[in-house]
Amino acid sequence: MYKVNNDIQQFLSNKFMGEEAIDAFFEKTKQRINEEFFPNRGDAKLRLSEAKKAITEFQKMTSNEVKTTDLMLYYVELGTEFTSAYGDIDAPFITAC
Repeated sequence: MYKVNNDIQQFLSNKFMGEEAIDAFFEKTKQRINEEFFPNRGDAKLRLSEAKKAITEFQKMTSNEVKTTDLMLYYVELGTEFTSAYGDIDAPFITAC
């Protein structure tokens, strides 16, 4: 199962490798959130549900409340930065934050 399923790999790495694996997963999750607002290539997708899903997955796999809260704040900061850079897009973005 470890070789086939990425979620299981991540969960077991977090469980047995400890803080180092959690830190790597944290950075990977931050990158996933960033890609929805400011991708390296192309236009922003703004799939807010994908960004929220990344945070939820991190929370479930690590149970690290401090880093989960940091990801939530990062999500809001990116949303604010995006709105400042490109203007207000629509009401669902405002209610999602």
